[in-house]
Amino acid sequence: MLGGRVIMLGGRVIMFGECVIILGGRIIMLGGRVIMLGRRVVKLGGIVIMLGGRVIMLGERVIMLGVYVMMLDGHVVMLGGRVITLGERVITLGGRVLTLGGRIIM
Repeated sequence: MLGGRVIMLGGRVIMFGECVIILGGRIIMLGGRVIMLGRRVVKLGGIVIMLGGRVIMLGERVIMLGVYVMMLDGHVVMLGGRVITLGERVITLGGRVLTLGGRIIM
């Protein structure tokens, strides 16, 4: 235990200060932001820069499943080299990009 922030249990690390829990390769960022299974999440300034595999982002602007995503200021989404600039929430499922209102973007 270091400063009440890091706890190691059998190789498992729980970092409370960074609001991240790593358990058996699973990464869960508390505060309703990111649930990551089986891959590594790079998080800078509260924004997920790079994610792979299955990712569910809660309380943020994008929900992605199985695609590479890049978010900048919550407005830019990159899908396979394509850049979409949005000012609202986005859901992507199976290659389709929808707003929460149901409008099809791509």
